[in-house]
Amino acid sequence: MKKITLLIFSLITILLVADNGKQISESNKLTGMDIISKVCSNIGNVETFKNIYIENFTKQEIDGGELGFDNNVLIVFPDNIRLQFGDQEFIIKGSNGWIKYRKKAYFEKLPANINSKMRKSLKKNLIYLCKYYQKLSINHIDDIMINNKKYHHLRINDYGYDIYVDAETLLPKEIHYQDENGKIIKKFESYKNFGDLLYPAKIITIDENENLISEITVKSIEKNIDLNKDNLK
Repeated sequence: MKKITLLIFSLITILLVADNGKQISESNKLTGMDIISKVCSNIGNVETFKNIYIENFTKQEIDGGELGFDNNVLIVFPDNIRLQFGDQEFIIKGSNGWIKYRKKAYFEKLPANINSKMRKSLKKNLIYLCKYYQKLSINHIDDIMINNKKYHHLRINDYGYDIYVDAETLLPKEIHYQDENGKIIKKFESYKNFGDLLYPAKIITIDENENLISEITVKSIEKNIDLNKDNLK
């Protein structure tokens, strides 16, 4: 009787192991497009967005101190950007860019390095990613465990960065990329509903040594606003 019991237990164990192996295998079969499609479904239907207006509060470490300021961003899809803080407004239209000094109504050409950084930053915006992901090449590199949580590691080939997606919530946790200063990590925290959009209320950017570059608190997001008004406040 004891031998029969042991045999049954062994068979059950083999079946359980086989089943677990199947689940892992099926997880590995998920393509990058499978995963990012589910991510974007959770974030919201952005296909109808013609533009978005985001009000932020940003903190930065500068010379051992901390600087905090409001900055507002208007993105008109696919590639027009207006970023305002203080009296300055950075404007990008297609391949052209300017700095506008609002009080003086004075314009000057935007330096090429700032123009390039703003364009690359736009590609890391989750709404932008979800709006255009179907046109991109996205690879599911592997699945990793961090602090007992599983993450899908994806590579966005067209934009040159890696994104880590929480396998349980199917929401982006981090974006990793390289710039002239080395590896940069953008963290997405405190997801909340902004109308019908699920979006991180806090976005923290650090370098590879965990030094803070910026901490953005998202205060509000509006979609499809009237572009005939002076929207940046």
